[in-house]
Amino acid sequence: EKTPTVVRWRGFRCSNAIQDFVQYLQLECSKKDRAFGFAVNPKLQIRGHDVRGDPVEWIPCNETKHMICTEECHECFLKMVDGALTEKLTSLERDFGISLSDVTVIVSNFSRKRTPEDNRIKAFLARSHPDVTVKLNFDMEGLEAPTVILIRNGGHLGHSISLGVSRATTKLVLISTDDNGVMEKAVEENKVKKVAIVEDPRSIYDHVKIPEDSDKARWS
Repeated sequence: EKTPTVVRWRGFRCSNAIQDFVQYLQLECSKKDRAFGFAVNPKLQIRGHDVRGDPVEWIPCNETKHMICTEECHECFLKMVDGALTEKLTSLERDFGISLSDVTVIVSNFSRKRTPEDNRIKAFLARSHPDVTVKLNFDMEGLEAPTVILIRNGGHLGHSISLGVSRATTKLVLISTDDNGVMEKAVEENKVKKVAIVEDPRSIYDHVKIPEDSDKARWS
């Protein structure tokens, strides 16, 4: 009987906290979304020799219709999470001494209108956070960064493993929607730390239209 092949995970320099989280996502996304498979069983991967490192942080947020648009609206995801991104960048610089030039913001955008929206994403972040490096989708394929903030607005979490989550070597923050309850379960199992600092400005009445002459409108 052959001994199972055991390979080291790609990130010898990656903290074990991030590696644990990546491995967890691989297993959970494989179970939840059967479309995701891996050449090597994540359970057979072994750790490198680095320290435990900082815990992975998840800043949960609600999904919106699009990342960014040319108009002022309540459905622009980047505008909704920009306050949380600003607060996290300030914290990284103030509390951890991490220079903003060492931070890479990866935006997972799977809009069908790829080019126009991608250009708006880069322009928006360049105005709001000119000192950080911004990458979209496949820009980080095969690359690594010490500190990664991954921004994603819906879609399958499994798509973000190889192109976003696993790109960080020291510190990883996700500003992200959940997918099939994977992130909430990760919180329960202490694979990730949940930090709630996103305030959704959208009202629960945004999509409810009441005639102006109705009793409800006058009461409201």
